[in-house]
Amino acid sequence: MHHFIIPKPKFLNSPSYIHFMETMKEGIAKEAKIAETSFFDKIYSPLVIFFIFAAIGCVIGLVNYIRNERHHKPANQRLFFFERL
Repeated sequence: MHHFIIPKPKFLNSPSYIHFMETMKEGIAKEAKIAETSFFDKIYSPLVIFFIFAAIGCVIGLVNYIRNERHHKPANQRLFFFERL
């Protein structure tokens, strides 16, 4: 296995890039301050967490459902939930 040495790009030391990074940091800091006080953020973050857990729960439930169906029925009686509708 060869380990390739990746050359560091020269623009990382250029003054324009350094200035760009500083302005980006300032912009991110400003956005963070706005996000702390914003009403939207207070509602949005719990919703996102809820939907992530809901999605995980749905996946786990579906996997368990399919596994149980396969264990308890012989092959000729196997039906997925969409075939039963």
